[in-house]
Amino acid sequence: MTGSEIASSGLASSNLFTRLGSFTADGKGVITTGAEDINLVTGSNEFNFTGGSYSVNGDGRGTLSLIDSSGTLTFSITLVSSSNGYIIAMPTDGLSTASGSFIKQDPSAFLVSGISGNYAFDFSGLDASAVPQPESVVGQFFADSGGHFSTGFADDNDGATVVNGGNQPITGTYAGDPLIPSGLASFGRGVFNLGGIQGVFYIVGRNQVKFMETTSGGALAGDAFTQSNIPTTTAGISGGFVYVMGGSGGSGPLTRGGRFTATSGALSNILVDNNNAGTLLSLGASAGTYTIDSAGSGRGTVTYNVAGQKNPFMYVFYLISPTQAVVQDQSIGIVADGSLLGQASATISDSSLAGNYAINWSGLTSTNMTSDEEDLVGQTALAGGGLTGTIDLNEFASGNQFTSVPLTGTFKLSADPTGHNTLTVSLATNPANNGITFFAYVANNNTVLFMATQSVRLTAGVLTPQTQ
Repeated sequence: MTGSEIASSGLASSNLFTRLGSFTADGKGVITTGAEDINLVTGSNEFNFTGGSYSVNGDGRGTLSLIDSSGTLTFSITLVSSSNGYIIAMPTDGLSTASGSFIKQDPSAFLVSGISGNYAFDFSGLDASAVPQPESVVGQFFADSGGHFSTGFADDNDGATVVNGGNQPITGTYAGDPLIPSGLASFGRGVFNLGGIQGVFYIVGRNQVKFMETTSGGALAGDAFTQSNIPTTTAGISGGFVYVMGGSGGSGPLTRGGRFTATSGALSNILVDNNNAGTLLSLGASAGTYTIDSAGSGRGTVTYNVAGQKNPFMYVFYLISPTQAVVQDQSIGIVADGSLLGQASATISDSSLAGNYAINWSGLTSTNMTSDEEDLVGQTALAGGGLTGTIDLNEFASGNQFTSVPLTGTFKLSADPTGHNTLTVSLATNPANNGITFFAYVANNNTVLFMATQSVRLTAGVLTPQTQ
Protein backbone atom coordinates (compact mmCIF):
# COMPACT_ATOMS: atom_id res chain seq x y z
CA MET A 1 0.00 0.00 0.00
CA THR A 2 1.03 3.61 -0.60
CA GLY A 3 -0.52 6.53 1.24
CA SER A 4 -0.24 9.73 3.24
CA GLU A 5 0.12 10.31 6.95
CA ILE A 6 0.25 13.23 9.35
CA ALA A 7 3.78 12.74 10.65
CA SER A 8 4.07 11.88 14.35
CA SER A 9 7.10 14.17 14.46
CA GLY A 10 4.68 17.11 14.42
CA LEU A 11 5.00 18.18 10.79
CA ALA A 12 1.90 20.07 9.69
CA SER A 13 1.62 18.55 6.21
CA SER A 14 0.97 14.96 5.17
CA ASN A 15 3.81 12.75 3.99
CA LEU A 16 4.04 9.70 1.76
CA PHE A 17 4.49 6.28 3.36
CA THR A 18 4.47 2.71 2.10
CA ARG A 19 3.57 -0.61 3.72
CA LEU A 20 4.00 -4.21 2.61
CA GLY A 21 3.10 -7.36 4.48
CA SER A 22 1.40 -10.71 4.80
CA PHE A 23 -1.48 -11.99 6.92
CA THR A 24 -3.06 -15.41 7.37
CA ALA A 25 -6.85 -15.75 7.29
CA ASP A 26 -8.52 -18.89 8.67
CA GLY A 27 -11.63 -18.82 6.43
CA LYS A 28 -13.84 -18.08 9.47
CA GLY A 29 -13.20 -14.39 10.07
CA VAL A 30 -10.04 -14.64 12.17
CA ILE A 31 -6.51 -13.45 11.36
CA THR A 32 -4.10 -15.89 12.96
CA THR A 33 -0.68 -14.42 12.21
CA GLY A 34 1.24 -12.13 9.88
CA ALA A 35 3.97 -9.54 9.47
CA GLU A 36 4.43 -6.17 7.81
CA ASP A 37 7.08 -3.61 7.00
CA ILE A 38 6.23 0.08 6.93
CA ASN A 39 8.37 2.92 5.59
CA LEU A 40 7.38 6.14 7.37
CA VAL A 41 8.94 9.60 7.22
CA THR A 42 10.58 8.71 10.54
CA GLY A 43 12.16 5.48 9.20
CA SER A 44 11.19 1.89 8.46
CA ASN A 45 9.88 -0.68 10.95
CA GLU A 46 8.87 -4.33 10.94
CA PHE A 47 5.89 -5.59 12.97
CA ASN A 48 4.33 -8.98 13.65
CA PHE A 49 0.56 -9.39 13.63
CA THR A 50 -0.70 -11.20 16.71
CA GLY A 51 -4.33 -11.41 15.65
CA GLY A 52 -7.19 -9.65 13.97
CA SER A 53 -10.47 -10.25 12.21
CA TYR A 54 -12.19 -9.81 8.88
CA SER A 55 -15.65 -9.93 7.33
CA VAL A 56 -16.89 -10.28 3.75
CA ASN A 57 -20.36 -9.31 2.49
CA GLY A 58 -22.23 -10.98 -0.35
CA ASP A 59 -21.05 -8.29 -2.80
CA GLY A 60 -17.38 -8.87 -1.95
CA ARG A 61 -17.00 -5.79 0.25
CA GLY A 62 -15.67 -6.22 3.75
CA THR A 63 -13.47 -5.09 6.59
CA LEU A 64 -10.07 -6.18 7.86
CA SER A 65 -8.44 -5.54 11.26
CA LEU A 66 -4.83 -6.43 12.02
CA ILE A 67 -3.35 -6.27 15.52
CA ASP A 68 0.32 -5.55 16.19
CA SER A 69 2.34 -3.92 18.96
CA SER A 70 1.27 -0.45 17.81
CA GLY A 71 -2.44 -1.24 18.12
CA THR A 72 -5.21 -2.27 15.74
CA LEU A 73 -5.01 -1.37 12.05
CA THR A 74 -8.36 -1.09 10.25
CA PHE A 75 -9.06 -1.39 6.52
CA SER A 76 -11.89 -1.59 4.02
CA ILE A 77 -11.58 -4.28 1.34
CA THR A 78 -13.34 -5.44 -1.80
CA LEU A 79 -12.74 -8.84 -3.33
CA VAL A 80 -12.19 -9.25 -7.06
CA SER A 81 -12.16 -13.02 -6.53
CA SER A 82 -11.57 -15.41 -3.64
CA SER A 83 -7.82 -14.84 -4.05
CA ASN A 84 -7.34 -11.10 -4.63
CA GLY A 85 -8.84 -7.67 -4.11
CA TYR A 86 -8.36 -3.99 -3.26
CA ILE A 87 -7.75 -2.40 0.12
CA ILE A 88 -7.75 1.08 1.66
CA ALA A 89 -6.77 2.22 5.14
CA MET A 90 -9.55 3.47 7.43
CA PRO A 91 -7.68 4.30 10.67
CA THR A 92 -9.78 5.28 13.67
CA ASP A 93 -7.53 8.26 14.44
CA GLY A 94 -8.01 9.70 10.93
CA LEU A 95 -4.32 10.58 10.66
CA SER A 96 -3.52 8.57 7.55
CA THR A 97 -4.90 7.06 4.38
CA ALA A 98 -3.54 4.51 1.90
CA SER A 99 -4.60 2.38 -1.04
CA GLY A 100 -3.32 -0.88 -2.46
CA SER A 101 -4.15 -4.47 -3.26
CA PHE A 102 -3.93 -7.90 -1.67
CA ILE A 103 -3.43 -11.29 -3.28
CA LYS A 104 -3.33 -14.86 -2.01
CA GLN A 105 0.18 -16.23 -1.52
CA ASP A 106 1.56 -19.64 -2.50
CA PRO A 107 3.59 -20.85 0.52
CA SER A 108 5.33 -23.49 -1.61
CA ALA A 109 7.26 -20.60 -3.18
CA PHE A 110 8.56 -19.27 0.17
CA LEU A 111 12.16 -20.09 -0.74
CA VAL A 112 15.07 -18.22 -2.23
CA SER A 113 14.55 -20.46 -5.25
CA GLY A 114 10.93 -19.25 -5.36
CA ILE A 115 12.24 -16.17 -7.17
CA SER A 116 13.53 -17.53 -10.47
CA GLY A 117 13.53 -16.43 -14.11
CA ASN A 118 12.90 -13.20 -15.99
CA TYR A 119 10.73 -10.51 -14.38
CA ALA A 120 9.43 -7.11 -15.43
CA PHE A 121 9.06 -4.64 -12.57
CA ASP A 122 7.69 -1.21 -11.70
CA PHE A 123 8.69 0.67 -8.54
CA SER A 124 7.43 4.18 -7.78
CA GLY A 125 7.44 6.69 -4.93
CA LEU A 126 10.03 9.18 -3.72
CA ASP A 127 13.80 9.26 -4.14
CA ALA A 128 16.41 9.46 -1.39
CA SER A 129 17.43 13.10 -1.86
CA ALA A 130 17.35 15.63 0.99
CA VAL A 131 14.27 17.18 -0.61
CA PRO A 132 12.50 14.07 -1.96
CA GLN A 133 11.47 14.07 -5.61
CA PRO A 134 8.97 11.77 -7.36
CA GLU A 135 10.75 8.75 -8.82
CA SER A 136 9.76 5.89 -11.11
CA VAL A 137 11.96 2.88 -11.85
CA VAL A 138 10.83 0.31 -14.42
CA GLY A 139 12.88 -2.54 -15.79
CA GLN A 140 13.63 -6.19 -16.20
CA PHE A 141 15.90 -8.61 -14.34
CA PHE A 142 16.87 -12.27 -14.32
CA ALA A 143 16.77 -14.07 -10.94
CA ASP A 144 19.02 -17.13 -10.84
CA SER A 145 17.04 -18.88 -8.03
CA GLY A 146 20.19 -18.70 -5.89
CA GLY A 147 20.01 -15.13 -4.62
CA HIS A 148 21.37 -13.08 -7.53
CA PHE A 149 19.74 -10.62 -9.92
CA SER A 150 21.64 -10.34 -13.19
CA THR A 151 21.45 -9.39 -16.88
CA GLY A 152 18.85 -6.76 -16.11
CA PHE A 153 18.07 -3.29 -17.41
CA ALA A 154 16.21 -0.38 -15.86
CA ASP A 155 14.91 3.09 -16.67
CA ASP A 156 15.09 5.44 -13.68
CA ASN A 157 13.03 8.61 -14.06
CA ASP A 158 14.09 10.61 -11.02
CA GLY A 159 12.42 14.01 -10.69
CA ALA A 160 11.76 14.14 -14.47
CA THR A 161 15.39 13.35 -15.28
CA VAL A 162 16.01 9.95 -16.88
CA VAL A 163 19.24 8.77 -15.25
CA ASN A 164 21.99 8.24 -17.87
CA GLY A 165 19.39 8.23 -20.60
CA GLY A 166 17.72 5.04 -19.35
CA ASN A 167 18.17 1.40 -20.35
CA GLN A 168 20.96 1.00 -17.80
CA PRO A 169 22.27 -2.42 -16.68
CA ILE A 170 21.35 -3.49 -13.15
CA THR A 171 22.38 -6.34 -10.88
CA GLY A 172 21.65 -7.23 -7.27
CA THR A 173 21.00 -9.82 -4.61
CA TYR A 174 18.08 -11.29 -2.65
CA ALA A 175 17.96 -13.52 0.42
CA GLY A 176 16.19 -14.31 3.64
CA ASP A 177 16.58 -11.61 6.26
CA PRO A 178 19.45 -12.65 8.60
CA LEU A 179 17.85 -10.57 11.38
CA ILE A 180 14.49 -12.37 11.00
CA PRO A 181 15.43 -15.76 9.52
CA SER A 182 11.95 -17.27 10.02
CA GLY A 183 10.31 -14.61 7.85
CA LEU A 184 11.01 -16.32 4.52
CA ALA A 185 9.44 -19.68 5.38
CA SER A 186 6.56 -18.10 7.33
CA PHE A 187 5.57 -15.15 5.16
CA GLY A 188 7.74 -15.18 2.01
CA ARG A 189 9.65 -12.21 3.45
CA GLY A 190 13.28 -11.42 2.63
CA VAL A 191 15.67 -8.60 1.83
CA PHE A 192 17.03 -7.38 -1.51
CA ASN A 193 19.39 -4.98 -3.23
CA LEU A 194 18.53 -4.17 -6.83
CA GLY A 195 20.61 -1.54 -8.56
CA GLY A 196 21.27 0.17 -5.21
CA ILE A 197 17.62 0.09 -4.10
CA GLN A 198 17.59 -1.81 -0.80
CA GLY A 199 14.61 -3.10 1.12
CA VAL A 200 12.28 -6.02 1.73
CA PHE A 201 10.31 -8.34 -0.54
CA TYR A 202 7.33 -10.61 0.00
CA ILE A 203 6.83 -13.52 -2.38
CA VAL A 204 3.28 -13.83 -3.72
CA GLY A 205 4.12 -16.91 -5.76
CA ARG A 206 6.53 -17.98 -8.44
CA ASN A 207 4.99 -15.47 -10.85
CA GLN A 208 4.92 -12.34 -8.67
CA VAL A 209 7.01 -10.68 -5.96
CA LYS A 210 6.26 -7.44 -4.10
CA PHE A 211 9.13 -5.10 -3.22
CA MET A 212 9.48 -2.09 -0.92
CA GLU A 213 12.50 0.15 -0.33
CA THR A 214 13.36 0.50 3.38
CA THR A 215 17.09 0.93 3.94
CA SER A 216 18.49 2.97 1.04
CA GLY A 217 16.79 6.22 1.95
CA GLY A 218 13.94 6.44 -0.54
CA ALA A 219 10.32 5.32 -0.51
CA LEU A 220 9.80 3.15 -3.60
CA ALA A 221 7.37 0.23 -3.77
CA GLY A 222 6.01 -2.01 -6.48
CA ASP A 223 5.76 -5.42 -8.09
CA ALA A 224 7.77 -7.73 -10.30
CA PHE A 225 5.98 -10.20 -12.61
CA THR A 226 7.43 -13.13 -14.51
CA GLN A 227 7.64 -12.53 -18.24
CA SER A 228 6.14 -14.94 -20.77
CA ASN A 229 6.13 -15.17 -24.57
CA ILE A 230 8.11 -11.95 -24.91
CA PRO A 231 8.38 -10.89 -28.58
CA THR A 232 11.66 -9.78 -30.15
CA THR A 233 10.17 -7.92 -33.12
CA THR A 234 7.56 -5.19 -33.40
CA ALA A 235 5.32 -7.63 -35.26
CA GLY A 236 4.88 -9.47 -31.95
CA ILE A 237 3.01 -6.49 -30.49
CA SER A 238 -0.17 -5.59 -32.35
CA GLY A 239 -3.66 -4.24 -31.85
CA GLY A 240 -5.14 -1.66 -29.54
CA PHE A 241 -3.56 -0.74 -26.19
CA VAL A 242 -4.78 1.49 -23.35
CA TYR A 243 -2.89 2.96 -20.41
CA VAL A 244 -3.24 5.14 -17.33
CA MET A 245 -0.28 6.66 -15.49
CA GLY A 246 0.06 8.80 -12.40
CA GLY A 247 2.90 11.03 -11.26
CA SER A 248 4.08 14.60 -11.48
CA GLY A 249 4.25 17.23 -14.23
CA GLY A 250 5.76 20.68 -14.42
CA SER A 251 2.75 22.24 -12.67
CA GLY A 252 2.23 19.61 -9.96
CA PRO A 253 0.49 16.22 -9.68
CA LEU A 254 -0.46 14.58 -12.97
CA THR A 255 -2.60 11.79 -14.36
CA ARG A 256 -2.34 10.71 -17.98
CA GLY A 257 -4.37 8.18 -19.93
CA GLY A 258 -4.80 7.18 -23.52
CA ARG A 259 -4.75 4.55 -26.22
CA PHE A 260 -3.07 3.68 -29.51
CA THR A 261 -3.05 0.98 -32.16
CA ALA A 262 0.25 -0.84 -32.79
CA THR A 263 1.08 -2.37 -36.17
CA SER A 264 4.61 -3.55 -37.10
CA GLY A 265 6.41 -0.60 -35.53
CA ALA A 266 3.84 2.05 -36.49
CA LEU A 267 1.30 3.73 -34.21
CA SER A 268 -2.11 5.00 -35.28
CA ASN A 269 -5.37 6.15 -33.68
CA ILE A 270 -3.36 7.84 -30.92
CA LEU A 271 -5.24 9.53 -28.07
CA VAL A 272 -3.75 11.10 -24.93
CA ASP A 273 -5.62 12.75 -22.06
CA ASN A 274 -3.63 14.82 -19.61
CA ASN A 275 -4.75 16.25 -16.24
CA ASN A 276 -1.86 18.34 -14.96
CA ALA A 277 -2.65 19.92 -11.58
CA GLY A 278 -6.29 20.31 -12.58
CA THR A 279 -5.79 21.48 -16.17
CA LEU A 280 -7.32 18.96 -18.57
CA LEU A 281 -6.03 18.60 -22.11
CA SER A 282 -7.17 15.96 -24.62
CA LEU A 283 -4.97 15.49 -27.67
CA GLY A 284 -4.68 13.19 -30.64
CA ALA A 285 -2.12 12.18 -33.24
CA SER A 286 -2.44 10.25 -36.45
CA ALA A 287 0.94 8.53 -36.41
CA GLY A 288 3.91 7.53 -34.26
CA THR A 289 6.42 4.73 -33.81
CA TYR A 290 7.31 2.01 -31.32
CA THR A 291 10.28 -0.30 -30.85
CA ILE A 292 10.99 -3.57 -29.05
CA ASP A 293 14.32 -4.96 -27.84
CA SER A 294 15.48 -7.70 -30.22
CA ALA A 295 17.38 -9.40 -27.38
CA GLY A 296 14.12 -10.31 -25.62
CA SER A 297 14.24 -8.12 -22.50
CA GLY A 298 10.71 -6.91 -23.25
CA ARG A 299 11.83 -3.28 -23.27
CA GLY A 300 10.16 -1.07 -25.82
CA THR A 301 9.58 2.59 -26.57
CA VAL A 302 6.66 4.68 -27.82
CA THR A 303 7.18 8.06 -29.52
CA TYR A 304 4.72 10.41 -31.19
CA ASN A 305 4.25 14.11 -31.85
CA VAL A 306 1.07 16.12 -31.39
CA ALA A 307 0.37 19.21 -33.49
CA GLY A 308 0.77 22.37 -31.43
CA GLN A 309 2.89 20.63 -28.75
CA LYS A 310 6.54 21.66 -28.65
CA ASN A 311 7.95 18.38 -27.31
CA PRO A 312 7.29 14.77 -28.33
CA PHE A 313 5.50 12.27 -26.10
CA MET A 314 7.91 9.49 -25.11
CA TYR A 315 7.15 6.33 -23.10
CA VAL A 316 9.20 3.27 -22.25
CA PHE A 317 7.59 -0.06 -21.39
CA TYR A 318 8.66 -3.51 -20.23
CA LEU A 319 6.43 -6.37 -21.32
CA ILE A 320 5.02 -8.94 -18.92
CA SER A 321 3.32 -10.61 -21.89
CA PRO A 322 2.49 -9.46 -25.44
CA THR A 323 -0.64 -7.72 -24.08
CA GLN A 324 0.49 -6.47 -20.66
CA ALA A 325 3.32 -4.18 -19.61
CA VAL A 326 4.52 -1.68 -17.05
CA VAL A 327 4.95 1.75 -18.62
CA GLN A 328 6.88 4.89 -17.71
CA ASP A 329 6.49 8.39 -19.11
CA GLN A 330 9.79 9.94 -20.19
CA SER A 331 8.33 13.04 -21.85
CA ILE A 332 10.16 16.26 -20.94
CA GLY A 333 9.18 17.52 -17.48
CA ILE A 334 7.16 14.40 -16.57
CA VAL A 335 7.72 11.57 -14.10
CA ALA A 336 4.86 9.05 -14.17
CA ASP A 337 4.21 5.33 -14.50
CA GLY A 338 1.36 2.84 -14.66
CA SER A 339 -0.14 -0.03 -16.62
CA LEU A 340 -0.33 -0.71 -20.36
CA LEU A 341 -2.96 -3.28 -21.39
CA GLY A 342 -4.05 -4.75 -24.68
CA GLN A 343 -7.62 -4.44 -25.91
CA ALA A 344 -9.79 -7.33 -26.98
CA SER A 345 -10.68 -7.60 -30.66
CA ALA A 346 -14.39 -8.08 -29.82
CA THR A 347 -16.85 -5.19 -30.02
CA ILE A 348 -17.18 -3.08 -26.87
CA SER A 349 -20.83 -2.40 -25.99
CA ASP A 350 -23.13 -1.81 -23.02
CA SER A 351 -24.15 -5.46 -23.12
CA SER A 352 -20.57 -6.76 -23.31
CA LEU A 353 -19.58 -4.67 -20.29
CA ALA A 354 -22.57 -5.60 -18.10
CA GLY A 355 -21.66 -7.26 -14.81
CA ASN A 356 -20.33 -6.76 -11.29
CA TYR A 357 -17.07 -4.89 -10.71
CA ALA A 358 -14.70 -4.08 -7.88
CA ILE A 359 -13.84 -0.38 -7.98
CA ASN A 360 -10.74 1.28 -6.58
CA TRP A 361 -9.33 4.77 -7.00
CA SER A 362 -6.63 6.87 -5.38
CA GLY A 363 -5.26 10.35 -5.88
CA LEU A 364 -5.30 13.95 -4.72
CA THR A 365 -8.15 16.37 -4.07
CA SER A 366 -8.48 20.14 -4.06
CA THR A 367 -8.00 21.04 -0.39
CA ASN A 368 -4.24 20.89 -0.89
CA MET A 369 -3.24 19.59 -4.30
CA THR A 370 0.31 18.85 -3.17
CA SER A 371 -0.40 16.49 -0.30
CA ASP A 372 -4.01 15.53 0.48
CA GLU A 373 -5.11 12.11 -0.68
CA GLU A 374 -8.45 10.44 -1.41
CA ASP A 375 -8.89 6.66 -1.49
CA LEU A 376 -11.99 4.66 -2.45
CA VAL A 377 -12.86 0.98 -2.62
CA GLY A 378 -16.16 -0.76 -3.25
CA GLN A 379 -18.40 -2.74 -5.57
CA THR A 380 -20.65 -1.64 -8.40
CA ALA A 381 -22.93 -3.28 -10.94
CA LEU A 382 -22.89 -2.02 -14.54
CA ALA A 383 -26.00 -2.57 -16.65
CA GLY A 384 -27.27 -0.68 -19.67
CA GLY A 385 -24.66 2.03 -19.12
CA GLY A 386 -25.81 2.68 -15.54
CA LEU A 387 -23.87 2.10 -12.32
CA THR A 388 -25.18 1.22 -8.85
CA GLY A 389 -23.15 0.06 -5.89
CA THR A 390 -21.70 0.69 -2.46
CA ILE A 391 -18.28 2.06 -1.52
CA ASP A 392 -16.05 3.12 1.38
CA LEU A 393 -14.13 6.38 1.10
CA ASN A 394 -11.23 7.91 3.03
CA GLU A 395 -11.40 11.60 2.12
CA PHE A 396 -8.18 12.60 3.84
CA ALA A 397 -8.21 16.14 2.43
CA SER A 398 -11.35 16.99 4.38
CA GLY A 399 -10.63 14.69 7.33
CA ASN A 400 -13.67 12.49 6.65
CA GLN A 401 -14.23 8.76 6.35
CA PHE A 402 -17.40 7.25 4.89
CA THR A 403 -18.52 3.61 4.95
CA SER A 404 -21.29 1.79 3.07
CA VAL A 405 -22.02 4.82 0.89
CA PRO A 406 -24.39 4.36 -2.09
CA LEU A 407 -22.78 4.92 -5.49
CA THR A 408 -24.71 5.77 -8.65
CA GLY A 409 -23.47 6.79 -12.05
CA THR A 410 -23.23 6.27 -15.78
CA PHE A 411 -20.75 4.73 -18.19
CA LYS A 412 -21.27 6.42 -21.55
CA LEU A 413 -19.49 4.86 -24.49
CA SER A 414 -18.01 7.20 -27.07
CA ALA A 415 -18.54 6.86 -30.82
CA ASP A 416 -15.32 4.84 -30.78
CA PRO A 417 -15.51 2.86 -27.51
CA THR A 418 -11.90 1.71 -27.89
CA GLY A 419 -10.92 5.32 -27.08
CA HIS A 420 -11.85 7.32 -24.02
CA ASN A 421 -15.37 6.87 -22.68
CA THR A 422 -17.08 8.97 -20.01
CA LEU A 423 -17.54 7.62 -16.49
CA THR A 424 -19.63 9.75 -14.12
CA VAL A 425 -19.97 8.84 -10.44
CA SER A 426 -22.06 10.30 -7.61
CA LEU A 427 -21.47 9.38 -3.96
CA ALA A 428 -24.10 9.86 -1.26
CA THR A 429 -21.62 11.22 1.26
CA ASN A 430 -22.43 14.17 3.52
CA PRO A 431 -21.91 16.54 1.82
CA ALA A 432 -22.56 14.60 -1.39
CA ASN A 433 -19.88 14.08 -4.05
CA ASN A 434 -22.03 14.45 -7.14
CA GLY A 435 -21.01 14.35 -10.77
CA ILE A 436 -17.40 13.15 -10.42
CA THR A 437 -16.21 12.71 -14.01
CA PHE A 438 -13.55 10.44 -15.48
CA PHE A 439 -12.24 9.31 -18.83
CA ALA A 440 -12.40 5.50 -18.99
CA TYR A 441 -10.49 3.09 -21.24
CA VAL A 442 -11.64 -0.50 -21.80
CA ALA A 443 -8.91 -3.14 -21.83
CA ASN A 444 -9.08 -6.88 -22.39
CA ASN A 445 -11.24 -9.01 -20.06
CA ASN A 446 -13.42 -5.89 -19.50
CA THR A 447 -10.89 -4.30 -17.16
CA VAL A 448 -11.50 -0.54 -17.22
CA LEU A 449 -8.74 1.98 -16.42
CA PHE A 450 -9.88 5.52 -15.61
CA MET A 451 -8.57 8.99 -14.72
CA ALA A 452 -10.39 12.00 -13.26
CA THR A 453 -11.13 14.92 -15.56
CA GLN A 454 -11.93 17.51 -12.87
CA SER A 455 -9.85 20.51 -11.85
CA VAL A 456 -10.47 19.66 -8.17
CA ARG A 457 -9.56 15.96 -8.30
CA LEU A 458 -6.54 14.10 -9.69
CA THR A 459 -7.31 10.43 -9.19
CA ALA A 460 -6.73 7.28 -11.19
CA GLY A 461 -8.37 3.93 -10.75
CA VAL A 462 -9.70 0.67 -12.08
CA LEU A 463 -12.92 -1.26 -12.53
CA THR A 464 -12.15 -5.00 -12.36
CA PRO A 465 -14.79 -7.65 -13.14
CA GLN A 466 -15.59 -9.79 -10.10
CA THR A 467 -15.54 -13.58 -10.28
CA GLN A 468 -16.81 -16.15 -7.82
